Amino acid sequence: MVGKIQIHVDHTADLDDLRREARRLVESSPLWDRDQWVLQMVDATPQTVVIQVQASAADGASAWDLRCDLREGLIRYMRDHHPQWLPRTRSQYQP
Repeated sequence: MVGKIQIHVDHTADLDDLRREARRLVESSPLWDRDQWVLQMVDATPQTVVIQVQASAADGASAWDLRCDLREGLIRYMRDHHPQWLPRTRSQYQP
């Protein structure tokens, strides 16, 4: 079973860096069945890009828990190491 998460990140986010962290999280998880995983940019909006992580697990319950762990881990990583990659509201200054 493949679980999917989507996270909105700022356009400045380094996807190669996020991919390395996602790989670390997936490979260190006992919930991952060692079959497949991927991180891809799946959409873009004027404010953010949307990344999707897919990872396989043995069953639905494991896929759910793996999804939650990956989401929490990636958000924690960005918060602690790259807070500028978290979405934010921008306004344009007009003198």
